[in-house]
Amino acid sequence: MPLVNYRVKVHASANKLWDMMLDKMRRPDKYVPGIVRVAILREHSANCIEREMETAQGKVIRELVVAEPLTLTVIFKSYQDEVYSGFVTNTIFEEDDGVYLDYTLNWTLKPGKSAAQPDSFWQETIKNAVLHAKQLAES
Repeated sequence: MPLVNYRVKVHASANKLWDMMLDKMRRPDKYVPGIVRVAILREHSANCIEREMETAQGKVIRELVVAEPLTLTVIFKSYQDEVYSGFVTNTIFEEDDGVYLDYTLNWTLKPGKSAAQPDSFWQETIKNAVLHAKQLAES
């Protein structure tokens, strides 16, 4: 049952990070290595979409994605996944000493399923995703 997060200080404005998170909703291939196809299945509102992505390994991922501007959080809720049920959050924190970006993955194995990857794999994946976003924001 992976529950992992990673947070890093980013030398960019919260507004710049938020614009990136909104772009990531529709263009995850720019921010998530290994995504080879993206389709917006349904647009519920400007801040809520359903999307489908395909990885280079052929795995299809379907998500309901909701951006909440008041909390500077984007939620990626997985659905129709064969193994896991859960979500990922991308949250921007404006603290006294700067701006931080936090990604949290909270997935639960479905009954009768076993994890294909250890939790340490997901910890490293989340860490790399945050550091990649940091690099993009600071460039």
